Amino acid sequence: MGVKGGYSSINGFYKSETRSLKDLKGEVIVIDTQGLLHRMMRENIKNPYEFYLQMINFIEKMKKYETIPVFVFDGITQLVKSQKNTNIRQKANLSIKTILKEDIETETETEKSDSENSDSEKSDKLTTLRKKACNIPLWVINECKKLFDSLDCVYIHIDNYEGDQIMAEIIKSNLIKYVYSEDFDMLLFDIPYVLKSLDYINDTFKLYNKQKILEVLNVSTEELIDIAFLTGTDFNCRLYKSTFNSNLKIIQEYKTIENFKANLTKINSERKEGCKILLPTYNFDDELVKDYFTLKNIDSVTTTEIKSKLDNYFDKKSKNRNDISIMDVSNMDNIKKCFTKLKSIKLTDYISYKYSLKLSNYCKMHFGITV
Repeated sequence: MGVKGGYSSINGFYKSETRSLKDLKGEVIVIDTQGLLHRMMRENIKNPYEFYLQMINFIEKMKKYETIPVFVFDGITQLVKSQKNTNIRQKANLSIKTILKEDIETETETEKSDSENSDSEKSDKLTTLRKKACNIPLWVINECKKLFDSLDCVYIHIDNYEGDQIMAEIIKSNLIKYVYSEDFDMLLFDIPYVLKSLDYINDTFKLYNKQKILEVLNVSTEELIDIAFLTGTDFNCRLYKSTFNSNLKIIQEYKTIENFKANLTKINSERKEGCKILLPTYNFDDELVKDYFTLKNIDSVTTTEIKSKLDNYFDKKSKNRNDISIMDVSNMDNIKKCFTKLKSIKLTDYISYKYSLKLSNYCKMHFGITV
């Protein structure tokens, strides 16, 4: 989830730029795959296989403009994460079970003849709860990897590091400039440009320029991390009743967390009762969080592994640049297997803005497959 209210607060100081995919021709874009999948699966929670179509459509957008996506999956974080995401999913699952149980227990002949409005409202509520409860199962990750192999896309999955850190390390070690993610946390890393909110109609992104953001906020990267820390990251509790903007003022005045803590008695003496700042008594280690966002815990073996995989991929692409041979049979078979799982989707549903072509036309045009 990242820093609460991060982007909305930044937007009060900084206007994001619009960047067209055609302007990014030849650029490598590192993709927050976990975040992308979460949005894809929440959009059609009733069909667990629809992500195939959405992911293929996303890749087609990238390749149409000759941009190169590098997909990054989450591993297991080395820090203890906040329970807020888990709690939201647990509460949603419990609510779903309660509603379904009530339906079974209270269903009578009289209730069966009730208005359809009640059923519709209940259906909408269940859909909303299922979106909140949505998590990415392992089989989806594995299916995506097969799909990426079939479509000649590179992916990175390091078991013992979270995807955010791996994306930042790719930028740092491979002279790549762009990350595509909806997560505000990416602005806390040393990443020049963060892309978000792909517009499937106009083929444009919102672009956030890290250097310009620091300039308008009048803070350094380290100070931006401190602001996020006080506001609450996925790895620490926040100051009670604080906001990004109130914490921005604190860091602009006191510069560091240490200096802020040293002056806390003075700060509180000038505040009314009920408005005094209380520090969390646990999960409030700013050095731990700062080490995470400055990649101090990334080992050299991991850096070498990432660089080697990307170098091999780009070397292969360079050698095969002039090879226009048709996709090999094994890859085509893998893609056909993906599409057999989509048969339950009504093709007429996919004339919406999000898709370049209807599924049937897309498959026939790009893969010669009739679905």
